[in-house]
Amino acid sequence: MAVFTELSRADIDALLTDNELDALVDYTGVEEGTENTTYLVDGARARYVVSVFERWVEPQDIPFFVDLLTRLSDTGVPCPRPVTGGDGRAITSVAGRPALVTSFLPGRPVDDPAPEACRGCGRVLADIHRVTEGMDSHRPNMLSLTDWYGLLDACGTRLDSIADGLHAELARALDRIAAAWPGDALPRGVIHGDLFPDNLFFASAGAATTGGPAADPGADDVSGVIDFFFAAQEVLAYDLAVSLVSWAFDGRGRFEPARARAMIAGYGERRTLSPAEAAGLPVLTQGAALRFTLTRAYDWLNPKPDARIRPKDPLAMMPRLRLFLDQPRAIADACG
Repeated sequence: MAVFTELSRADIDALLTDNELDALVDYTGVEEGTENTTYLVDGARARYVVSVFERWVEPQDIPFFVDLLTRLSDTGVPCPRPVTGGDGRAITSVAGRPALVTSFLPGRPVDDPAPEACRGCGRVLADIHRVTEGMDSHRPNMLSLTDWYGLLDACGTRLDSIADGLHAELARALDRIAAAWPGDALPRGVIHGDLFPDNLFFASAGAATTGGPAADPGADDVSGVIDFFFAAQEVLAYDLAVSLVSWAFDGRGRFEPARARAMIAGYGERRTLSPAEAAGLPVLTQGAALRFTLTRAYDWLNPKPDARIRPKDPLAMMPRLRLFLDQPRAIADACG
């Protein structure tokens, strides 16, 4: 989520009025994220999320997101549901750009997830993979392994302005990962593609117990999963790798095996991870850490001067990439 296109009150009011949705009360832009413009909109009867598509999403892909979110909602996965206008269509436009209005989800994310929250993440990720099996709509992954080479070339030696020797280190890592990539041999389907802790809500997050500190959310407390705009067809286990890279570390960036084990166990409660998928997780986690390093570096080197966005540190994933490259057993052991 982010703000690339500034919307006025008149823009939001027209969006709600033209689609016969609600009377506008208030709205605010969301500055976190990297790919689309996002506004929280309070209407007289409900709260909405307005997503204006900017990056990594082509207009022809939007029906895929509508079908995906509708299917997930219909099968009990807690996610934003597309809101249809008076004409019965979910896809709309605002300020001359394609847009989607979805329902608002309750709950909050957790900054430093304990193992039970990681178990909940594994469960909902497996649910997404299960219930989308056989889905008719398709979208190719625009950030697959082959695309990482394009990102590396686009950044070039400018990467060394971020850290000395970064370009050469990432080039070596990419070649090593590509040589071992197990993608063609593993099950494929619809992935979320970006299930970081800030994209999963818990009903009890931040709720303090009587006379004590806030309780850690449990695996059953998941209240919503958001930000599906990197969703695409891809290796299913790669999706688990993305979440392992982002969830299995503490606030100081130290790997927490208990979190990794809990996430993998939670995933296995809803979808069986095959031996081949488990064996592929070490290199898939390497790839996930590399992918987010590259996209963050690209955004860092190519800032949007008029956008309200908080760029993410491109070096934050490097210790994780190095760990998974140097110690592949870290993930293999978590698979049991």
